[in-house]
Amino acid sequence: MKKLLNISLSFLMIFTVAFATIETVDSEPAFADASKAFACKSSSGDLYGYQTQQSSSAINVYRYNVETAKTVSVKAYTNLGNNKISTFNDIKASAMDDQGHMFAIAKNKSNNLAPYYLASNSTTGVKVGKGVSITGIYDAGTYFEYNGKKYVMASKGFFGSAEGWSLPDSYSYGGSLWNTVNFNVDTSGTSAILNQVDDIAWLRDGSAWPQ
Repeated sequence: MKKLLNISLSFLMIFTVAFATIETVDSEPAFADASKAFACKSSSGDLYGYQTQQSSSAINVYRYNVETAKTVSVKAYTNLGNNKISTFNDIKASAMDDQGHMFAIAKNKSNNLAPYYLASNSTTGVKVGKGVSITGIYDAGTYFEYNGKKYVMASKGFFGSAEGWSLPDSYSYGGSLWNTVNFNVDTSGTSAILNQVDDIAWLRDGSAWPQ
């Protein structure tokens, strides 16, 4: 059953980027499965950002080193579930949670949109959310937390026709399919209402950040 989530977002600091960034936290907390997450930073402390790119046969993951400005290819996924990448129309939106777990949000040829978990120790994405029927191209994705709950969302540009999923409290992904969530996003008062964007990253405000 779909839930309705009304969110009035106050955008302290938002930017759109071609890679999904993650928060600076302990890279291997006890409650997270680090073997399936992507590294938040290098052994020398350099911060990482990630970008996904769909080719005819794979979802390619690239890692960007913020300190050195170098990009390297780190992973290729050839299947989402039992389906080859070529059977999907669009895999343009991606997101990453605050522990480095990555998700691709894919539209199949029946125009159903669903999130897939891209574990770093596999080459096959696992469907983790219920499919939702859509039209058009969903090119922006993001992960965020609101009132203690975790969400992954995809949209046409900056929150246009947003579709989302409610994540479990744990960081163990791949069990039962997540429920879908309808978003009613209030973007009034912002200047970042764009028809086309890449993925959306969030920065926390405050002198104590990062923590």
